[in-house]
This record gives sequence, structure tokens and C-alpha cells, in this order.
Amino acid sequence: MFDLGKECYPEMMISILKSMANVYKASSEYRQALEYYQKLLGLCMTEELAEIHMEIGFCYSELNEMEMSFESYQLARSMCAPINYELWASIHKGLGKYYVQCGNNTEAINNLETALNTRLLCMQTEDSPFHSLYLDLGYLYLESERYQEAEKAFEQLLNKQIEQDEQMDAINTLALLGLTQVRQNNVDKGIDYYQNAFQLSLSMSPPDYRTAAYICAHMGEAYDLDYNPWKCVISYEKTIEMVSKTEPCDNDLLELYHENAQVARQNILNFHRKIAEQEATETDNNH
Repeated sequence: MFDLGKECYPEMMISILKSMANVYKASSEYRQALEYYQKLLGLCMTEELAEIHMEIGFCYSELNEMEMSFESYQLARSMCAPINYELWASIHKGLGKYYVQCGNNTEAINNLETALNTRLLCMQTEDSPFHSLYLDLGYLYLESERYQEAEKAFEQLLNKQIEQDEQMDAINTLALLGLTQVRQNNVDKGIDYYQNAFQLSLSMSPPDYRTAAYICAHMGEAYDLDYNPWKCVISYEKTIEMVSKTEPCDNDLLELYHENAQVARQNILNFHRKIAEQEATETDNNH
């Protein structure tokens, strides 16, 4: 262990403490990282305290101690000059995560939008961790039934994933775009997104049959909402085919999709039965 005695210069002590804190943070040992960040509070200059409080807030968040996290992020924000764009964005991203955990979507959206807008307007580059802001905001917009904003966020995320050849992430985003359309009753457009996600999952090496099954199941649900039991059956049968190709095969999942397909088949039978009953009633009335 490092000797942090009086013979060390304050600058050296700060450097050592920061290094130790960052090592523990990188190793996801957040409790140990907290000890070193907290020691820094009594040593750092005022302009550095905002960053230290932000790091403390992050560690508490990862430990799921959200109230402590919130207090630290609030302190960080009160000490941070908005001109420190990167830190300002990180603080609001942390606050957004806190409000997500609390179920306060409005405040979560406000803080995540601040984080993203700060990043977009004031930074030279966008790194991958900040791409997650598009995903987080898209989910929140979707939950809040702000579908056009959700669509825009997911489209922006998809463009960046395509640029960086993030194929697996792009599949998930295409599926979310499909869900966003279905929620707006734009089933045909939603199916188009699902089809693209399905084809992309099969184009991977090796093909991702589990993800393909998940997407086919979503297509089945979409057709069910659109009162199209025939295509619903086809989608669930395709889902069963995809699940059967996974290794190891998930028998519980396979059974679930067999049940869904059977329900869809029964819906077709019920549809034809109703048509037959209506025709019989009309015939009786004519006589």
C-alpha cells in the first residue's frame, strides 16, 4: 500500500489518490474507489471538486445507492461551470439515470436531453458512451408515448451504429423502431423494420437465431394487433423454426411459441366460424 504520509507533496498525494480511485473504478470495485475519491475532497482545489463529486455520484449509482448518488451529482452540478461541457454533460447523464430509477420520466428526459445537447453542441466528437443517450431517451420517449421523438432518437442511434458497423446493436435499434411504429398503429411500417432486423440477424456469422426468433415473435404480436391471424400464425411458425436452431435449444421458449401459434390458429378457426354463422343467419333471414 502506498505511504501517504506528510512527506508527500499535496500534488503527489492527489495524483496517487486519483490513480488508485480510477483503478478501482475501472475494475468495478466501486466501494473501494469511493474511499479514495472521498479522501480527495479535502485535498483538491475548488475547481476540481465538481469532478470528484461527479465520480462519487457515479460510484454510488453503480452500487445502487441512488439517494447518495443524487446528492453527489447535485453537489457536482452546483460547483460545475456550464463552460466545462464534458463534465456538465456527464453530471446530467448521471442525474438522468437517477430519475429513471425513480420512475420520474419527465425529469429523466430533461436531464438526458441536457446531457445530449451539451455533447452535440459543444464537443468536437461524440464517443460511444454518449451514443447510449439516444437509446435511453428513445426508451423514455416510447414509455411516455412521445412516439415521434422516440423514432427520431432511434433513427439517429441507428445511423451512428451503421457508421461504426455495430451490427448487433443495429438489430436491436431496428426492432425498437418497429415497436415504435406498431405502437402508433403503423403496423406495415413496423413490420418493415422488423423484417430488416430479422434479415440482419441471419446475416451475422454465425446467424443469431435467438435474436431472429425474438424479432419474429414481435412480428406475430404486431399482426395480432392488426387482426391478421394468418400472418400471425406464419410469424410464430417462423419463430419456432428459429428457436429450434438455437444451441442449446430453449425448450421452455419453444413451448411458449408453440402455444402462441396455437392461439393464432384458433383465432383463424374462430374467424371462419363467425363468417359461417353470419352466412347461415343471412340465409335464414332470406327464407
